[in-house]
Amino acid sequence: MLHNCHIQESSSTAAAFTWEPKMRKLFRSPPPVYELEALLGNYKGGTHHVDQVFPNLFLGDVNIARDRKKLRTMGITHILNVAHASWEFTGDNIDYGPDIQYYGITIEDCPDFDISVFLRPGAKFIHNALSTPGGCPKCDFLQSLLGWYLFLGTIDHGVLRITQGSFTFLVMRFFIPFFNGKVLVHCVLGKSRSATMVLAYLMIYQRFTLADAIRHVSQYRCIAPNRGFLQQLQHLEMELHYTFWRCYMF
Repeated sequence: MLHNCHIQESSSTAAAFTWEPKMRKLFRSPPPVYELEALLGNYKGGTHHVDQVFPNLFLGDVNIARDRKKLRTMGITHILNVAHASWEFTGDNIDYGPDIQYYGITIEDCPDFDISVFLRPGAKFIHNALSTPGGCPKCDFLQSLLGWYLFLGTIDHGVLRITQGSFTFLVMRFFIPFFNGKVLVHCVLGKSRSATMVLAYLMIYQRFTLADAIRHVSQYRCIAPNRGFLQQLQHLEMELHYTFWRCYMF
C-alpha cells in the first residue's frame, strides 16, 4: 500500500531513514553522456527553421522567431527565447504585439554554463502556455459551440443526452487540446539551449526519462545539446526520480 509523503514529520523521517538504502536501488541512473549523444544522431530528416516536437510545442531557431507573419499563421500564442540578451542574438527588440506572450531567458551555449537554475521556470512557462485556452479566434468560437453542446447534453433530451455521454470523453481527450495555446521555444539555431529546455519540460511535466525524451524529440528535429547540458539533464532526472520515491514508498 502506498503512502503519501505528506505525513507527520517523525514518521516521515523514520520512513526515509529506513527505506533510503533500498530506495536508491529502485531507480537506475540515466545513461552515460556518450550513449545520450549517440541517441542524438537518430534524426534522419532535413533541416528546418521550426518543427513541432510535441502537440502545440514547437522548437525552432532565430529565423522563425523573427517571422511574425509565419508565427501568426502557425497560431503561436507564447514564445520562450532562451537566448535572450545573449551576445550572438540580436532579436530581443521584436514587438510581437498583445497576442503573443514573450518570456526571455539569458543562457549561453557553453558546457560550463549552469542551465539547471532555468530548467524548472522555463518548463513551467511551457506547461502554462500549453494549458492556456484560446489559441485563435476561430478556435474560441468553436470552443463556445462545443461548450453549449456539452451543456445541452446534461439536459434530458433523449438521444442528445446519450450522444453527449458517449462523446464527451473523446472531445475532452482529443478535441479540446487543439484550442489551447501554442508555444515556440527557440534560441539561435534551435538545437542546444532550446532543445535542452524542451527536454526538461518533457521530463518534468510529461514524465519522460531523459533517454526517452531525446528519442522522442529526435524523431522530429535534429538537436544537439552540449555535453554540459546533457550532464545537467542527467542530474535533473536523478532528482525527479529520487523525489518520486521519497514521496511514495511501500
